[in-house]
Amino acid sequence: MGFHWADGYSSTVEVFLEIDGERYRVERVGKGTFVLRDPCECPPGTAAKLIVGVDGVEKQLDIVLSHGAGQGIREAVPFS
Repeated sequence: MGFHWADGYSSTVEVFLEIDGERYRVERVGKGTFVLRDPCECPPGTAAKLIVGVDGVEKQLDIVLSHGAGQGIREAVPFS
């Protein structure tokens, strides 16, 4: 559950990339890209799920990693 503050409410948000049942933490998401917090290596065309959890409720988006992902964990990874 999120946090209540005197001037409002703050949700708890978590974002993961899931490939073959393994989850990798995502640092941030932009328009058609994301930056991984955890190291992950996969080839171009890899099917994955982008999972966004807000206050414990998860939504999933099926994506394809058009350029794959490398061991550099602070790179923007494009997806479609």
